[in-house]
Amino acid sequence: MHQAVTAADTLIVSDIHLGLPASRPRELLEFFESRCSRRIILLGDVFNDLHFRHLCRDAFRLLDYWRLMARRGFCELVWIKGNHDRDFEHAVRPLLGTSGFEDYCWESGERRFLALHGDRFDPSCTRFRSLPILLSDLNSWAQRRCGMDHSWSERFDIIHERFGRLAHRMPFAAAELARKLDCEAVICGHTHRTHRRSVPDERGMVEYLNAGAWIGRPGHFVTVTDGVATLAAHP
Repeated sequence: MHQAVTAADTLIVSDIHLGLPASRPRELLEFFESRCSRRIILLGDVFNDLHFRHLCRDAFRLLDYWRLMARRGFCELVWIKGNHDRDFEHAVRPLLGTSGFEDYCWESGERRFLALHGDRFDPSCTRFRSLPILLSDLNSWAQRRCGMDHSWSERFDIIHERFGRLAHRMPFAAAELARKLDCEAVICGHTHRTHRRSVPDERGMVEYLNAGAWIGRPGHFVTVTDGVATLAAHP
């Protein structure tokens, strides 16, 4: 039986963190194979770290799929750099077949959209760069060596979001940047927490979405078709 294919102009996923035990490359590959889009945006932190020896076979199959789809002209592949993979773009570029962007703008319908990872709005990343790296290494070690499930990592994400006031800080900062770039909507990642709100300004409203993550369950994604952005979950 053939699986039904769902179409979208743009399909966005964030914070996949390939290399972590909690990442889901096999399910994500099946997800992409069931969907058709003219543009795929990987919204940062595709990889958890530079230790590619932790990548499983399914992770390489997923990378091959993205690279071949773009190379054969079936879609445009856009990689937005995140705080986990920004510093080793030279190693990521051959695996994805594309260079990374800090942010990316495009038009759909009569609206202009902005996509960026969002770590630039996180004080823990901009002021204390070594702290997120240390916590990430601790998370990786705990999952691999102690068999800890993703639930404790989810609790840390909640604490991180609250401590940094990211649920408030990111929408307003991202909306301000979007307006400077003449965009009506902005899509971020980074926090691993889905979020959607309208941010008021002197010109009306800027739509803000956070695409969540693909570690643990469910995975989340954003589609943009004819100027309409939809935030959804995949089991």
